[in-house]
Amino acid sequence: MVRIIENYTLYEIIGEGAYGKVFRAINKNDNKEYAVKVIEVRRFKENKKLEECTVNEINILTNIEKNEHIIKYIDMLKTPNNFYFVYEFCNGGTLEGMLRKDRVVPEKQALLIFKQLIDAFQVLNKYNIMHRDLKPDNIFFNAGVVKLGDFGFCKSLEKANMTKTMLGSPIYMAPEILRGEIYSTKADIWSLGVVLYEMLYGFCPFESTTIPKLIEVLKETEL
Repeated sequence: MVRIIENYTLYEIIGEGAYGKVFRAINKNDNKEYAVKVIEVRRFKENKKLEECTVNEINILTNIEKNEHIIKYIDMLKTPNNFYFVYEFCNGGTLEGMLRKDRVVPEKQALLIFKQLIDAFQVLNKYNIMHRDLKPDNIFFNAGVVKLGDFGFCKSLEKANMTKTMLGSPIYMAPEILRGEIYSTKADIWSLGVVLYEMLYGFCPFESTTIPKLIEVLKETEL
C-alpha cells in the first residue's frame, strides 16, 4: 500500500531491521528516488540507546565532508506515530546480495570495491570516526559506485581516540573488541580486511557460532 508523507511517496520495502523498515520513495518535487527509514516513535521511548545511535548517525553524516562513497543523509520527517529518515537511494543492492548470488567477487572487481571503501574510510579517519559495523550488508551499490552505509553504530572518538563498547557483527570484529578490551579506529581496518577476504574467498577468515568459540579460533590462529 502506497503511503504519502509530505513530498515523499513510499512504495515497496527494500530493507528491514530490528527497529524499522526502509522503503523506496519518490519525491514529487524532483521525481528522484530516495530510501526512507521508518521507525515508530514508541521505539525511541522504549529504547534510549536507539535514540542515541540515531542522533549520533545523523550528526556525523551531516557534519562530515561529502564523499561519493558514503551514503548521504537528506532529511528527517515526523508524524505523531513515526519518524521518517530520508537517505540517498542505492539502486544496485548490497555486497551481501552479490556474495549470496555469486559467492565470490573476481579479484579485479574486489580490489575496485575495496579501493572505494578505503576512500570512504579516509574521510572517517580524518574526523576520527569509527564505523564499527562494517560488513557486506552495509556496503551498497548505486549505478556501480560503492556506498558505505548504516552508520547506526558509528562513534566519534574525539580526543580519547579509544572506546570499549562491543558493537557490530562478531565475525567482522577485531580481536580486541571480542575480548572486551579498549580499541581504536584500527579495529575498522581489521573489518576491512575481513570484507576483502570474504569477497575473494567466499567466506570469512574466522568463523564460529559463539563469541567465546570465535575468540578461541583467533587464539589458535597465528596472527
